[in-house]
Amino acid sequence: MSEGADAWLARWRAEAATLQWDRPFDEVSIGDGADRRWFPGGMLNAAVNCVDRHLSERADRPAILWEGEPGDRRTLTYGELHAEVVAAAAGLAGLGVGAGDRVALYVGLIPEAVVMALACARLGAVHVLVPQALPVEALADRLALVRPKVFVTADAAWRHGMLLPLKARADEALAAVGAVEATVVLRRAGLEVAWYEGDVAYQDLLAAGRVHPGAGQPVPVPSDHPLLVMQLANRQGHPTGVVHGTAGYLAAVSALHRQAMTSSPDDIVFCAIEFSWAGQAQRAPRPSSTRGCSTRPATPGRGSSSTGTACTRSSPRRRPSASSARGATPGPATSPSTRCGSSSPAASGSTTPAATGWPST
Repeated sequence: MSEGADAWLARWRAEAATLQWDRPFDEVSIGDGADRRWFPGGMLNAAVNCVDRHLSERADRPAILWEGEPGDRRTLTYGELHAEVVAAAAGLAGLGVGAGDRVALYVGLIPEAVVMALACARLGAVHVLVPQALPVEALADRLALVRPKVFVTADAAWRHGMLLPLKARADEALAAVGAVEATVVLRRAGLEVAWYEGDVAYQDLLAAGRVHPGAGQPVPVPSDHPLLVMQLANRQGHPTGVVHGTAGYLAAVSALHRQAMTSSPDDIVFCAIEFSWAGQAQRAPRPSSTRGCSTRPATPGRGSSSTGTACTRSSPRRRPSASSARGATPGPATSPSTRCGSSSPAASGSTTPAATGWPST
C-alpha cells in the first residue's frame, strides 16, 4: 500500500476513534470498489453516539432548537431528547420493531422526526427517509420498494405556506402496500384525519414506551449494519434509494462537522432542509449531535429568517377499525438484502464511506 493510501486510512482511523464503540473494529477498510467494507469487526450504536454519550456533560444543554413555519417553537435538551428517544424506541419495540426491520418516516422537519430516526437506530432498525412532498402514487411506489414494517407520518406538514395532507396521502398509498403493520401518526397541524386499524397516535406510542423503558435499550450492531435509506429522485423511471451503513456514516458526518462546520461543542448548526435529504447533506440534527452540538432546524419556507431559528392508486384504503378488520394481511418486513459497504471515500475525507444502491426486491 502506498504512503498516500496509508495516510488516507490513518485519517479515517483517527475519525472513527472519536466514536463510542461496543467492540473496536479490526481494520479501517478491507476490499476494494463495490466490495469495500469499512471498520469490519466493530460493533456500535448510532443513537448512543448521538445522544447517550453526551449526557454526562450536556444533559441540560440544548440538542435541538426548533421553529416551525407558523412560528411555533420548541427546545429539546440532550436529556429530554434521550428520554423521548428511549420511550419511542420502547414503543416501537412494542409494535414488533427490531434490528433490521424498516421504518419509513414521512414527516416534515419537526423534532419528532429526529426522535423517531434515533429511536430506530437505538433498536438497530433501518429508517427510510421519504420526502414529504411526494404525491400518493410516488409514495406508494417507494413504500412498495422498501416494504416498511412501521410507517410514521403526521396529520399534515407545513411547506411554503401550504399544508400538505400527509396522513390522507398515506392512507391512499398504504392501500397498495401489504407489509405495513402499524402507522404512527403525529399531530402537527390539528387536522381531522381518518383513523384505521393499525393506526397509533405518537403520544400513545410514547406513553406505552414509558411503561416499559427497558424495551428501549440500545442494540449494538455491526459497523456496516444499515442505518438509513435516503430516497433519491427517480432514475430511469424507477424510485431509487441509497443505503448508509452505521459506522461509515457516523465517521463521515463526524469528520464533516469537526473539520468544516463546528469548532466547538457549543456551536449551533442552522438547518433548513428537507429532512429526507439528511443522508446526502450530512448537516441535519442527527449528524450535528454526533459532535455534541446544538441544532437549529427551520422548516423550509422560514430558512431565510434572520433569527437563526431551529428549524394515483385505485386500490381502496384499509377500512376503518370501527367497522371492520384491517384490509390486506401484512407480510414480514425483510432486512436489506445487500451489505451496506461503499465506494471509496475521496482523498479529502469529506464523503460518506458507507453508501450503496438500494437492492431491488
